[in-house]
Amino acid sequence: MKNIVAFTAVAFTLASCGGGGIPGPTSRDIGILPSGFVATYDGVTDEVVLSIDGVEVARLANDEPLGTGFTLFADPDSFTVYAQTISGDGAVFAVSSPIGILSASGLAGVHVARLGDTDLPNSGSATFNGNYAGLFVDSALEPTASIAGDAQLIANFASASISGNITNRSGVGLTADDVILLPSAISSAGAFSGTTTGGDIVGLAAAEDGQYVGLIVGDTGNEVVGGLSIVQIGFGTLLLETGVFVAAE
Repeated sequence: MKNIVAFTAVAFTLASCGGGGIPGPTSRDIGILPSGFVATYDGVTDEVVLSIDGVEVARLANDEPLGTGFTLFADPDSFTVYAQTISGDGAVFAVSSPIGILSASGLAGVHVARLGDTDLPNSGSATFNGNYAGLFVDSALEPTASIAGDAQLIANFASASISGNITNRSGVGLTADDVILLPSAISSAGAFSGTTTGGDIVGLAAAEDGQYVGLIVGDTGNEVVGGLSIVQIGFGTLLLETGVFVAAE
């Protein structure tokens, strides 16, 4: 199986390419994922299952730990970084599969899910601390490296807003600047989405402004799951970073 932990730069030509009880489950996606895409974890077989429009397209085996609390699942072509919250009420998947393998357009995105009901606070604030892990993929959506770090999000439930940052970002052979999760609104369904800034790969690539999504989860809204997608542009190199975070009060 291909080792994606060590960093490899890939050169190519740029181309256009409120409050109250919330029932689960629900999910949010970001990145290059087809309509109807779903990722789940099968605890019986210890596999990540990828489906499109209700049809199973891949089962990925447990490959190795990645960062704190995350696991890399893989087959010869496709990879997924997976984690769940302590309560088990939330799960995250950062998925990559080359163009034409599981989907004509390939897979390079994030699927975050609320698996249980949540009672969303409508007053006060909370600080969520946790961890981050993700993958870099090239123009063919082939994974070239992994990255891990720390995540912190701060929610103001009275104003229904959230912001945060991803810090201490590093992988084998690389370091990266902090990613800032700019303030965004929390919907009545406990979902949020916004813009990222920062996150350059030191000495290799500059990060464009990216996007992030997330969900407040846990019985009392005491956990957060989310993910981001950032394009990194450097010396003849274009990489897409797709990463996920899990955090709790």
